[in-house]
Amino acid sequence: IDKRLDPVWTAPASAKFPQEFVLSFFGREPALISSVVITQPKDLNTAPKEVEVWTSDHVDSGFKQAASQTLTQTAGDQTVVLSPVQARYVKLRVVSGYAPNALQIGKIQVLEADQPGYLPLATRNPEMVSWNQSPRFAAQKGADWLQTAAVDWQRSHSCFGCHVQSQVIMGLAVAEKGKYVVNRACLNELAKFTQTIQHDDGSYHDGQHIIATSFASMALGYYADIAAEKDAKLTKAAEWLLKQQQKSGEMPSDHTEPPIDQGSLMITANSVSAFMATYRQSHDLRFKRAADQGLLFISSTKPETTQDKVFVILALSKYGTPLQRKLVPGVVEQLKKEQHPDGGWGERTDMQANAYATGQVLYAFKQAGESVETPEFEHAVQFLLTKQKETGAWPSMNSQSGRPSEFAPTMWTVIGLAGSFRQAKTTEITQEADRIRISMQGAILFDFDKYDLKPQAEAVLEQIKSSIIDQHPNANLVVEGHTDDRGTVEYNLKLSQRRAESVANWLAKHGVDAPRLQSKGYGKGKPKYPNDTEENRSRNRRVEISVLTGTSH
Repeated sequence: IDKRLDPVWTAPASAKFPQEFVLSFFGREPALISSVVITQPKDLNTAPKEVEVWTSDHVDSGFKQAASQTLTQTAGDQTVVLSPVQARYVKLRVVSGYAPNALQIGKIQVLEADQPGYLPLATRNPEMVSWNQSPRFAAQKGADWLQTAAVDWQRSHSCFGCHVQSQVIMGLAVAEKGKYVVNRACLNELAKFTQTIQHDDGSYHDGQHIIATSFASMALGYYADIAAEKDAKLTKAAEWLLKQQQKSGEMPSDHTEPPIDQGSLMITANSVSAFMATYRQSHDLRFKRAADQGLLFISSTKPETTQDKVFVILALSKYGTPLQRKLVPGVVEQLKKEQHPDGGWGERTDMQANAYATGQVLYAFKQAGESVETPEFEHAVQFLLTKQKETGAWPSMNSQSGRPSEFAPTMWTVIGLAGSFRQAKTTEITQEADRIRISMQGAILFDFDKYDLKPQAEAVLEQIKSSIIDQHPNANLVVEGHTDDRGTVEYNLKLSQRRAESVANWLAKHGVDAPRLQSKGYGKGKPKYPNDTEENRSRNRRVEISVLTGTSH
């Protein structure tokens, strides 16, 4: 159900009751659940067991009891029937305890669309269409992909990759702290492999390159923080790094393979992170002094690439002295000036924007304490939302890499989006007296100043069609295009009309009868918000679909 490696809960002999565990539906929409089948693997020779089923749309709050039942003493499947209830999380609560006994969830019965009692998703929870286009949903989907893809890669390659384990362990650790659903079994498997593949002297890869050991030790430091346990392997790797540090504090770059493996600023910042994690668990001042030396090098070295600037911000914001932290705002402002018109950042100023660099910058800005509710942030978030693949990954696009990989761009985007953003609604749904109005921000459908639908727009329109439009098969539809106040009246009318027609044509090609459709372009004539900020202008650039529930064709 939730991609967990071990879906079976077993009560240990010393268990105190009640016991409970939660199954999640985070990989799908909330379901209307009508029953839970519990499998009892053997006959009981003691009193029957009391169980309860609780449901919620949130992983750690809002649970309400949906049903309770006494299991019989006979082995086999026993069904707990509920009144159909919408849920994303199902909790089985075993109330009465006695001799140890394993219980399995055999099946979750879901009401399908053709069954009595089914309600369309939009009727049950209209904001879910907006949620599925939100930064948090995108980040969770990316984290889901990272976990399974990284474990699959590790099992098939049986080696350590700077762009795989180190990136993913860091990303999942940050995501877990941000209250995202992280499969600890996957995270543990990646971390344990990273520990066991370490050489006897604490180094990684061929034992010659500093960059591999700096990545591995950085990842082990993040893992030690969330595992809350001391790690001898982390200490051994940090000991090896101590011997490589230059008097200046620099950890020299000994391998270059953009976009990840490049520049001593990144290697030094990763090493500083590892030194500080080791110092926290050992209180050995050698590691604190090494971190301080690394920070001196970072604070006195001019960053060249976007990644350089990101790691300067990350290191100085978290570990720098008050004087060193004063350098951070200047680097932040420099990056703001380098933001591209499409909202993203490139690996260098002369390169087009991609997810890797943009995710790095957003994460660095948050660590520097920048507000996440500025137009610049909103613009960058929209850029990332439109680049995500259906799998949940972000592509390694327009990169200098000779070995393109989706792990690093996905990891940085996940932690760039994770945790701090308000619900950025790219799609809003309102129920009015005679219609359902669906408003979609233009950036999610079209490139700037264009009227051809983006490839990513198809998923947005398909979801709206299936969850709302298809539930009203006889209703007429009005598709409206709107712009902001920039540009001439004539130009904006033409652009808005063509955008409305593009959406209407897509609907017609995908099963909506053409006579039901009407398209109109209003240009800048019907702003939804005052055109006084970049954020409001972005909201005014929109396409609206009105499902006229009070009329029919």
